[in-house]
Amino acid sequence: MGSSQSLAADAGVQSILDALDKSLDKSLERFDCITARMSASDYNSIARTQNSLLSGPNDAIMPLRSPSTNSAIPGFPATPYAIDQLQAAAADTLLTALEQSTDGSIAAKRERIGIAIGLAVKRNVSEAP
Repeated sequence: MGSSQSLAADAGVQSILDALDKSLDKSLERFDCITARMSASDYNSIARTQNSLLSGPNDAIMPLRSPSTNSAIPGFPATPYAIDQLQAAAADTLLTALEQSTDGSIAAKRERIGIAIGLAVKRNVSEAP
């Protein structure tokens, strides 16, 4: 095989190796994302269980982590009372971080946040006649 053929073959092999390296990098990034999601899911399950046991408006909430990054969510409300005081923009930011819908009134958003973090849902039950 001539030197020009050898160089062409080497370039072809290098091109294949570069493509494989790029594919491996993408796979590792996806694996890291899946690992972060699983870790956040595990942590958030425990946090929701803890939060479901809260009984008062000033009890400390165990904050959830971002489902996609497993990082702390900035401005996470410290108590159920703090959720009830959230303004629309802060509620939207928190719902987005929790990967929840931002539709509806501020009351609906606050309730959705409570449900997402594991707080017991307050039901209005009227007495039967």
